[in-house]
Amino acid sequence: MTLTLMACSNQSKLNKSHENVSSTSSSKATSTDKETKGDKKQNSIKVNPKHNQVLWNQDKARQLESFMQRWQAEMKQNYTSYYPGKDVNYYGIKYPTALNANNIAVNKIKATLSWSTTGKGKSDFNVVAIYSDAENTKMGAHLYFFTIASNGKPVVLFTNQNQGTPDMLVHFAPTQNADLEKGFDQIVDTNIQ
Repeated sequence: MTLTLMACSNQSKLNKSHENVSSTSSSKATSTDKETKGDKKQNSIKVNPKHNQVLWNQDKARQLESFMQRWQAEMKQNYTSYYPGKDVNYYGIKYPTALNANNIAVNKIKATLSWSTTGKGKSDFNVVAIYSDAENTKMGAHLYFFTIASNGKPVVLFTNQNQGTPDMLVHFAPTQNADLEKGFDQIVDTNIQ
């Protein structure tokens, strides 16, 4: 009985440390930053794996493209999709090529990111899509990484950082835009094989 309780206790601690990434970012929003339009809430990433589910494929990429067309119209912004072979120049850094440069922090913690066509990989966050308005905006550009975290949870990472930082990292946090978060979550959870 004691062994069972110890195992459960240790497993619980392990799960808590790997399941939650709380948004503690103290990023400053400006009046031109429409990222936070929609319902705000404390962001956390929780495990919700579906073992037999396809996390990401071309059908889901098309669904996301359709969703982004509607969403950007609501936001009165103009986003472009980027992928390997078509980089966005985000204030001098080219994504997705620079994903492997190991210079990204999520919630102020250095994280690994890499491109994935399936949503699976060995990185902390496996990027399945990138959208930005950098080419359509002179200042205050937005950059979104649509990712599947290593725990299987869909996470939309956001930055509008436009200058270097003392730690030389580009800082992202889970989006505070509830509509965007919900839309991506629903697309990933769709069982399209």
